[in-house]
Amino acid sequence: MTKKFITHQGDIPIYEVEGFEGIFKSVESQIVALGEVTGHHHKIVKDRPDTSLEVAFDGTGYYLRSINGDALLTHQEHGIQVLPQGKIYYFGRQSEYDPIEYRRKVQD
Repeated sequence: MTKKFITHQGDIPIYEVEGFEGIFKSVESQIVALGEVTGHHHKIVKDRPDTSLEVAFDGTGYYLRSINGDALLTHQEHGIQVLPQGKIYYFGRQSEYDPIEYRRKVQD
């Protein structure tokens, strides 16, 4: 499996993925990250009613594919990211260096 960074929304990097073999499930929408401080969230939604969203979770982040339309990644303080259909996307978490904890997730 390969991941190619394509963009980000705040502290959530978005990658295009090839070769992911996980099991997807159909959803109406999916929160991929919840802000620990603000309560805001990064949420995947459909661009139109006939779009089908499928997600998989591997313990570290969410994978997405959309069928019959694009997916939209929304957030209360960031612009909407359009994720074109026909590809698989991975939503990670940005890490920061801490000399005591060594590595930790960035908190929104």
